[in-house]
Amino acid sequence: MAKKKDKLAVRRENQERAFENPQALAQGVASIPRRIARYATTSTPSQVLSDVGGLARATYQSAKEDPAGFIGDAIFSPFAAMRDFGDIRARARQLRAAGRNAEAEKLEAMTGAILASAIPVVGRAPAAAVRSAERAAVRGAERSALAVKAPAVIKARSGTAKATAADVLAEAGSKGKKQSYADWRVKNPESGTILDMSRLSEVPNVPQTQLPRTVPPRGPSPRIVEALSRPEVERGINETVERGIEGGGLQWYNTDPLRERMMSLVPADQLDSRYAQLMDIVAATSPRARVPDNIRTAAYYNYLQSQGLPIPEKPAAGYGSVAQKLHTQNVRDVTGAGGWDVFKNPKPASFSTNLQGNQQNVTIDTHNFRLPGILSQDPRFLATSIVPEKGAEPLRPRQWVEEGTLSLEDALQRPAYWESKPNSNEYGYYEQWQQDQAKKMGISPAQYQASMWLGGGEETGLASAAEPFVGTFEARVRYTADRLGLDPEKVLEQVLKGEIPLLAEGGSVDLERLSRKYA
Repeated sequence: MAKKKDKLAVRRENQERAFENPQALAQGVASIPRRIARYATTSTPSQVLSDVGGLARATYQSAKEDPAGFIGDAIFSPFAAMRDFGDIRARARQLRAAGRNAEAEKLEAMTGAILASAIPVVGRAPAAAVRSAERAAVRGAERSALAVKAPAVIKARSGTAKATAADVLAEAGSKGKKQSYADWRVKNPESGTILDMSRLSEVPNVPQTQLPRTVPPRGPSPRIVEALSRPEVERGINETVERGIEGGGLQWYNTDPLRERMMSLVPADQLDSRYAQLMDIVAATSPRARVPDNIRTAAYYNYLQSQGLPIPEKPAAGYGSVAQKLHTQNVRDVTGAGGWDVFKNPKPASFSTNLQGNQQNVTIDTHNFRLPGILSQDPRFLATSIVPEKGAEPLRPRQWVEEGTLSLEDALQRPAYWESKPNSNEYGYYEQWQQDQAKKMGISPAQYQASMWLGGGEETGLASAAEPFVGTFEARVRYTADRLGLDPEKVLEQVLKGEIPLLAEGGSVDLERLSRKYA
């Protein structure tokens, strides 16, 4: 008897609450079709079938156990559902106010199921079933939707940087379906949401100094001198640079937004060394790496170095690459020596100084060096030997052209067949030539090189996106934050302090384990 009185009391309470605010009730009822449509379009077919089946079973069980109570529930349940809907919507607004839009959207999607249960024609599950659905939405009902859209998201709320770093590495090494950075970026193309990129075309206000270069006793090579002395080659390179300027080449190297953010995070007397370490490691991990992968790998090694952890023979799962042995050795060399041997490794040394703001030096990378060779159509710039993969027969483009088994026209269509770096007697000469051209254009040498890189990507085989370095850095930060359910501002700060790595392209994880850990 007491049980029946309790139920009646609940029904009266629901009715009184509903009629206390008839305007809100009317708005809620009017939104039912839209919410149901959203629920249907953001859910997988299996999820919808599961929800409908669960609702039907609960409805049948409720009617079987207590027919009279079921009829009362069918009459008054819309009011209770409106109240549940209001609670969920309020929680979603709180999440949006906190900047957690993705979580808010997933919670809002569940309101369709709550409102659907309010329609007496469909059938009404007991109030407990609605509360259960609400709790499921709050705890992680997004699982089914993410199974199609993206792999599992870690809700990292443990607070400490150490725990977050462990979560990043666990996610990077996980197996299963992946949400790659490339796929994520297609859906999130914007940049400049957490970093100010309005002044990237300016040359940073740091000393613009020249690194020492090898002075060849016999002078530069004949091929580089002859190629750069040809008017059509000079014209072709400068036209390429002009295209690259239009594509954002002047903004590429300026990393002041990152330096300014780090300035507020580390002691003043450590700023220069900490920033130089990060950019040295970026340079160390740049060989044979696209910019997004370069940044991801560099953040991993910078995390290890900053935390006093050993540099392993093999990187953690998710952070490897075809050049990982070289990356590991480069990181050990530059961190162990406190800087680069500028004569032995002029390219990474220049790359690091450019990223630190000194744009006087030129980073002569693969694309920068290939262009004069391709434009001059000089076979002496063809590679003598290329090993496409381990154990494969080497390719010999220069020999093939000399023998006539490969035409020069065919070689010009294959950027990988051309030399990828200058000889020791060519770096200084080609750098000086570019510095002179940059001066004529009124831009810095680094801006000239970056513009050539972007403008000539089609000819030289560029595989990276044409956006500033800090734009890609920010995107990798937001990718990490989005995948782990973290605040991107916090992730940026922890990465710059060397407290956590950036997320690699891991797969799905054990949601049950994570829900127990973070719920």
